[in-house]
Amino acid sequence: MPQIFREALGHDLPASDYFWAELPGGIVAALAFGAARRFAEPLAALRWLHFLMAAGLTILGAATALFASGGVGIVAFYTLISVGLYLAYSVMGIGLYDRLIAASKVSGTCVGLTFVSDGLGYVATISILLFKSFGSFHGSYLGFLKAFALATSVGGVALVAVSMTYFERKLATGMQADKAQRRTAPPDDGQHE
Repeated sequence: MPQIFREALGHDLPASDYFWAELPGGIVAALAFGAARRFAEPLAALRWLHFLMAAGLTILGAATALFASGGVGIVAFYTLISVGLYLAYSVMGIGLYDRLIAASKVSGTCVGLTFVSDGLGYVATISILLFKSFGSFHGSYLGFLKAFALATSVGGVALVAVSMTYFERKLATGMQADKAQRRTAPPDDGQHE
């Protein structure tokens, strides 16, 4: 990040400025994720978490467009993208997978899904660092960030929409089958053999 600020401002920022710029993102993400507790129905919570991811990715894209058009400065841009990224990323993982498993009524835990998604996140991070260190990138870091943020925003919102549509249909079909099974099952008389 220092390269981006150096490129935009002509100088580095004190380390404390990074903390203050990212603090709103952490607070917003924690409050929004905590609001998922108000949903007793797992499918409703799953919808909420998908909405949060889409909202975060939309904030990421809007902040990038605002910065590119001169509507906000570099510090506001950094603060807004941290809000968007924290919001989108914080729900992606255990919270989302836990609600997905609860809504699907599959017995199990979300440990495997979390392991795979964390691993893919590490691979992406290391790939970017390797590209930055050893690649033949001679462009602007700020330009790279803007392009990457816009691509992530547009692609991410599309993928979140596909994900929610898929799970909405799949889980609704499963719920209808459960209701039909309950209607055709003989009543439980309380006596077990």
